[in-house]
Amino acid sequence: MSKRHHYIPACYLGRFSDEKQEKARLQRIHVARFTTKKVYRQKADQVGAINNFYRVQTNGNGNPLFLEENWQGYEAKLASTLDQLEEVKHGNSIDLGAEQWLRVLVPFVTGLLVRGPDFNRRFDRRLVSNFGNEESAYRHIQDKDDNANVARVMEFQRLLSGIIAADWRLLVSPERNLITSDLGYAIAYIPAVSRYGYVVPISPRAALEIIPRRRREVLLAKGISRWIASIEHRAISDQQAHALNTAVAKRATDFIAGRTREEVEQYMPALNSPRAELLDPGQLGFPYGRLAVIHELEWYRLTSILQYSPGDSRIRDFELDWAYLASDWCPNPAIAANLHDFPTGLEYRQGVISLTIFDIDGFSINRSPEGERIWFKTPLK
Repeated sequence: MSKRHHYIPACYLGRFSDEKQEKARLQRIHVARFTTKKVYRQKADQVGAINNFYRVQTNGNGNPLFLEENWQGYEAKLASTLDQLEEVKHGNSIDLGAEQWLRVLVPFVTGLLVRGPDFNRRFDRRLVSNFGNEESAYRHIQDKDDNANVARVMEFQRLLSGIIAADWRLLVSPERNLITSDLGYAIAYIPAVSRYGYVVPISPRAALEIIPRRRREVLLAKGISRWIASIEHRAISDQQAHALNTAVAKRATDFIAGRTREEVEQYMPALNSPRAELLDPGQLGFPYGRLAVIHELEWYRLTSILQYSPGDSRIRDFELDWAYLASDWCPNPAIAANLHDFPTGLEYRQGVISLTIFDIDGFSINRSPEGERIWFKTPLK
């Protein structure tokens, strides 16, 4: 039976609508594609989907739709969490619960980097580069799509720690509406830190800025019983919002979408300009390869301690608690049987939990000369 699988959440796309339905996924958005020369209106749940995209051939062993069902777990709370994110600004920080951040926002951002057709193309490029040619890369692989879907599971798990350790900042656009795309993000250079990062529009008036780092304070104690995510916020100018929309359109691989016809039409020239190269997260400085393997269980360890109040001595061990993890949405873990346990980069001190993405001599790849970022050989364009 054919089933439409959304590679970008419909409830997310529906946020860029000028309608108000009970369910955001049923709201119509204005869309422009490469294949059309005009803007048209379409329900959000009819955009960004491919029939049976995540279906895996299991030969009767297991659930062929496990991957699609895995995404649906965090999507159930995505709209309400994004709404709350925009409502809880206090001073220069945001008072958002750690559970919402870890179980909804972190997987949402991570999912944007692995769920789409662009991942298939990036993954194929990696294999061909490693093996020298396409024939060698797929000599022993029966189904390329199945192979990419299995790779999504591992990639998702290993990207989580880098997204957690990254700087998070909510960008508020009071003057100009933002648009989004089939990727759901732009890649931008952040002058303040001299780095590239992802910028994810989450509504016509707000976006998340995610900048890779190797160490950061990720959770803060709020009183004696609550953990909150470490997220700052700032306003952006009309000029900065325009630059962001242009970057979103230039990175799009299929469509751009927005609240009004005029807003989408304004960025169609950028949509139809030569496409920027598809970049892997490692090219921006996020952990990849063996470095990501070392830290692939950090999300599970960090989420496990949310059952304890700040100050509880059990926090310091960051032990995995699979029963607690299973009490709410949790990505299906893939545990390598041929690897030993690695030490965690999580640390608790005086009401603050930090994460350090460190190398291990003899296992992970060498650091860059700066000791801070890890790079692919492919230059950033």
